[in-house]
Amino acid sequence: MSERDKRKVNNNRARPSGHAARTGGSAELASGRDGGHGLSVIKGKRTKNKRMSAIRAAVSTVLILAVIITLLFLNSKAPGGIVEWSRITWASMGSGDGYPVTEPDRGIKSVYMQGSNVLLFTDTSLTIYNKNGGEIRSLLHGYVSPAICVTQTRTLIYDRGANVFRVDNNYETLLERRTDNQIITADMAENGTIAVATTASGYSGQVKVYNKNFIEQSTRYISGGDITSVCVCRDGRNIIVATVSASGGYYRSTVYKYDLNSNEPIATAVYDGAVILSVERLHDGGFLLIGDSLCAVTDADLTEKNRLSYDGEQLAGFDTDGSQAVLLLGSSMLDNTVVNIAEDGTEQSRKKYDTDVYAVLKQDGGTYVLKNGSIDHLDGTGSVVSTYECISGGLYLAGSGSGSLAVASVSSAGVVDVR
Repeated sequence: MSERDKRKVNNNRARPSGHAARTGGSAELASGRDGGHGLSVIKGKRTKNKRMSAIRAAVSTVLILAVIITLLFLNSKAPGGIVEWSRITWASMGSGDGYPVTEPDRGIKSVYMQGSNVLLFTDTSLTIYNKNGGEIRSLLHGYVSPAICVTQTRTLIYDRGANVFRVDNNYETLLERRTDNQIITADMAENGTIAVATTASGYSGQVKVYNKNFIEQSTRYISGGDITSVCVCRDGRNIIVATVSASGGYYRSTVYKYDLNSNEPIATAVYDGAVILSVERLHDGGFLLIGDSLCAVTDADLTEKNRLSYDGEQLAGFDTDGSQAVLLLGSSMLDNTVVNIAEDGTEQSRKKYDTDVYAVLKQDGGTYVLKNGSIDHLDGTGSVVSTYECISGGLYLAGSGSGSLAVASVSSAGVVDVR
């Protein structure tokens, strides 16, 4: 045998068998007793793979949960879910010529904000503009005595004294419906629940409640007084109805809280000598009752926390934000008082103005006072923090809750950055 052949034989003997190669070698090879050519076992490889698999599984779980939470959050942004939210978000995009914008009919009656969108309401139409001043949508309602309720995603427009109402967003008309009787007033909560108060034969009125999909949920017949206000609670499970009656030469207002599954009120509050004009929901579940001569803050069961008398002044305006409120009282155009109301219903501050004040707004814990061509920002003590210029002739004021205000005159509207 040649030297070359001997080297081939020796090299073949030094290799592990096929079984040893597949299984990592015998104990003898692993311990290095194979003629100096032992194999070393890499310990911990299986543990490392398990750790990486666990990390990958944890990361995947977190990502899945994040996607689910995001979808649930977006789904809650509009009563119609993520489809409606995505449509109204898409509709709000686009360019524009900026603010101010002009209403050609010079018939603006009120202004509202839905996020960064500005809504101008007139006797004949509702026009929606995006943050760039571009027109998103304009609809003609054709109502004789129109009124509007605005949430962050939808608008409810109804014809007082007639029998028709409609629900829209900035993308489409969601509903237009006729009622059996004449509409007195109506309200819509953020979750899409609607309450419509109408006249009713044999009763002082009736209130029908519809869910976010416009399916009728309940009907309440009201006796003992004329309906002045209706309010849907934040969760949509209860409604508040305010009525007024005349007895013995004075007015008596009665406020009822109804459960949708019960015909009898679950709570009642009575105010003698006052007409409750509006019931406003607060974020803590309570209510602000706005009357012609007083206002009161109650808890969720209509138990009064505090009340404030106007002391002979007339109510000129009000606004709420969270569980705080602001009143505009005045005895004349040049004698106005701005009153901040704390969460517990007590008077927080009072500021007198000897100039025209057209509107007040509560936003982000501060108070905004619209004067001719400017807006005062007041803190909780009633002190002026800053003053912003705005369009002249402004009569109406609205906030977005995100650092912007909308001001409208009868013919135009502008946006003011107050961040």
